[in-house]
Amino acid sequence: MSWTVRKEKNGKWKGHVELPRFADGRRNRKKTKQYSKKRDAENAAKEIESLYLSGIRLEYKNLLFSDLCKMFLESTSVKNKKRTTIENYNKNIKNHLKPEFRNYLVTAVNHQVVQEYINHLANAGYKYNTIDNIKSTLSSIFEYARVDLECIQKNPVNDIKIPNYSKNNNGISNQQKNNYIPPENIEKLFERFPEGNPNFLPLIFGYRCGCRDAETYAITWDDIDLKEATLDINKQLQYIDKHWCLVPPKHNSYRKIGLDEDTVELLKRERARQEKFKSEDENFMTVYEKDGIINYDGGKPVDFVIKLEHGAFKSPNTRQHIADVAHHELQIPYTYHSLRHTHATILAEEGYSPYDVMLRLGHKNINVTLKYYMHNTDGTRKASQPKLEEIMKKLQEKWLRNNS
Repeated sequence: MSWTVRKEKNGKWKGHVELPRFADGRRNRKKTKQYSKKRDAENAAKEIESLYLSGIRLEYKNLLFSDLCKMFLESTSVKNKKRTTIENYNKNIKNHLKPEFRNYLVTAVNHQVVQEYINHLANAGYKYNTIDNIKSTLSSIFEYARVDLECIQKNPVNDIKIPNYSKNNNGISNQQKNNYIPPENIEKLFERFPEGNPNFLPLIFGYRCGCRDAETYAITWDDIDLKEATLDINKQLQYIDKHWCLVPPKHNSYRKIGLDEDTVELLKRERARQEKFKSEDENFMTVYEKDGIINYDGGKPVDFVIKLEHGAFKSPNTRQHIADVAHHELQIPYTYHSLRHTHATILAEEGYSPYDVMLRLGHKNINVTLKYYMHNTDGTRKASQPKLEEIMKKLQEKWLRNNS
């Protein structure tokens, strides 16, 4: 292996590196770009030689982190993973890793850079488990770069420590919290998005049924039994590999829940309204599902309850409009997930047991129900008061009998 520099006819210098021959005997030559100074051409040739000796593939020496992420997500090893894993990779890359490392050369991301980023997440208030999740995704990306692309020698995420104080973090302070929505604010939301508005039904399914947003937008008319007043929750929508896909509900929380009379009646009206649009619009669109992917080309027809008037698919991303109006126009705290909190609290006020609430909301275990969804409102305190008085009265009667 050797290198030389030569002066070109235009007066500039170019480096020529002779690397070991390929396995089939062909010569393996690499050239640098042209430089005005001989010294620059020499340094470029030395760099190519050094990269080869270090085991790094030369074609990836200028690879940007954003391009690495794209290659990683399109790799066979990732595509063979579970959809939930792929979804997690996409979320962490889009929301955290790309904004931070987008224009970094992959070879420039070292242990110190990563450790400073992890410390930043802890100082910003991210929970320990969230940081660990982001760190795991970053490690998988760089392991792909090390093993599959051979563009780095060592994974810079190895031996990275998450600060212990992050275990006391309650989450990001600038994010909207999932809080109980009081009746006066619920009223404002439905006044702003009344029946017939495209955002009315998403609010109904969150507030009256406790559905997750991804479950809400996946509900189809064959999931609803208007005679029996039930809703079968058996799928959710997730954005995977640039497609909206139907996948099992979170934690495989398949469940059938009851619907109240008002909800049944408004769904009957909505069904009739959609049938009217379909019969009058000769260009009414049909949405299909093929291999779980939503499309307009063919497969199994999917009759979503939440759709645009001309039948087009309405993705969960459109729920952001409700949040924007709530925050900026109505000036009220709101997240879609808060509708689930509110629904659970209402059930608690009416005497539902935590176990019943857990089954209705599809929680993995009852601790989640108790920790996040049973808000201590005036209603729950008032609901418990008669029961407390009844218990105290019985204890008093028992004490009087025993002491008479």
